[in-house]
Amino acid sequence: MRWKLIHSRAKELPTFNQAAAPFKPSVMPCLTFFARRPKLGGALQPGAIAALGLSAAVLLAGCAGAEQRIERERLRADQLIAQDRAEEGLARLTALQERHPENLPLLEHLAFAHAGHGDPALAAWFFIAVAEADPDHRDYFSFAAQILEEAGDPAGAADLLRRHLGYFPDDPLGWQRLATLESSLHRPREAVQAALEWHQLQPSQRSARFLAEGFIRLNNLAQAVSWLQAALPGGGEAAALSLLDLARIEIRRNRPADAEAYLRRLAAEHPDFRDPELPGLQASLREWREAEADVETARRQQAELAAQLAETRRQQEAAAAEQARRIEEERRREEERRREDARRPTDRPPDRPAQAPPTAERPSAPSPYERILSRAEAEAAAANWDLAIDLYWQAIALREDAAAPWADLARVYRLAGQPELAEPCLLEARRRDPDSPILALEWLELLRELHPADRVLEELRRDYQRSPQNHGLALAVARAAAAQRLAPQLAAHAYRDFLELAPRDHPARREARDFLARFPPAP
Repeated sequence: MRWKLIHSRAKELPTFNQAAAPFKPSVMPCLTFFARRPKLGGALQPGAIAALGLSAAVLLAGCAGAEQRIERERLRADQLIAQDRAEEGLARLTALQERHPENLPLLEHLAFAHAGHGDPALAAWFFIAVAEADPDHRDYFSFAAQILEEAGDPAGAADLLRRHLGYFPDDPLGWQRLATLESSLHRPREAVQAALEWHQLQPSQRSARFLAEGFIRLNNLAQAVSWLQAALPGGGEAAALSLLDLARIEIRRNRPADAEAYLRRLAAEHPDFRDPELPGLQASLREWREAEADVETARRQQAELAAQLAETRRQQEAAAAEQARRIEEERRREEERRREDARRPTDRPPDRPAQAPPTAERPSAPSPYERILSRAEAEAAAANWDLAIDLYWQAIALREDAAAPWADLARVYRLAGQPELAEPCLLEARRRDPDSPILALEWLELLRELHPADRVLEELRRDYQRSPQNHGLALAVARAAAAQRLAPQLAAHAYRDFLELAPRDHPARREARDFLARFPPAP
């Protein structure tokens, strides 16, 4: 490429006539005078031929004289530039070019002179003028681009490189320069497009990494991974950097296991590689493994808590069903006794009233509240949710101060798939029985289902402060706080209180000690 010679040619301006000799115009334009004259009729006479020959000689001598004058003026200007009088020399060259605007070698000479000793913008302008005027010098767009880039105008340089590449689309170095300029201008999409042309013409590890960096800036991580993997076979430091970049991307994509695999490969294939970010990435992955273990423990504990709650509900439902069955059997026996009494004949005289049996021997009939509650429990056991809900509301209307119907109604709402209606009912039940650990556990489970973690955390604190001597509630609070991963200190304090309150043979004591070993409570 000619653009590589720009400074060397500019420094050789005093002898530029030798470098520019191929660009001197020939004397043929002078002979066009004869070609353009009208032909004389008939054959030329010897005198006319002699006259024409004399005229041609005069014109040729005139053209040669003009060229010599231009050359002398150019040499004087070059001497001034060589004597550190660049401003004066450039002024003479500019005046000479203005008198001979059609002289392309002079225009080219002026471009090199400005590139080496004058204004870069003017040099670029003259190179553009030469490139536009002479199809054989289209590569001067690249000269002009280099000058503008070195002068601190990357946007102008990129525009000129695009013009250059319009004439020379198979120039990989031009596409590489354009991709670099677009990247410096923070135009990643244009940089990627230029780099794709560069890589297609001249595939290399460097172009693959450049494309990967561009796709990272575009947040197209899948393409970035593909190009980074394409850069790996080249080996060397570039391959090591590609493995490090792949690990970074997998961390961004929340795939720490894949990131660990890339770092292991980096350590195995490039044991001497060092990077200031590498220790931080390794530390982040260690923290992730520890956090993953904590999450798994919390999930297991949460599953155990859910199983305990499910078992509690099952036992309550079974007890309710058993109670409903006993009440129904008692009701049937009572009806049967009444029918038997009605059919049994009496031996007493009609005028003597029969004595009522002693009331102590006969069980009292269930109250309306108990009958409705029994029916509600039976319908709930049969999964007739709508009827059970109606019956529980009737029972609440009769005994609004009782916690049991409110709690049972909340459970039915949850089983019916309406947890948002269960929340106010469970609140009413807890207001009437604030010390119940079963209600506290059900309340925490419902909160985790309906509300964000900060609300759950606040309720945990309240329950913990309300019943500090209940080891079952302390254990539930500790497990819930650990599962939320929001308040390890709250969980630690709750586990510590659990150890102080729980029996020595309680199976959860080891769980509490393990947690406190990792998260000791603050004093």
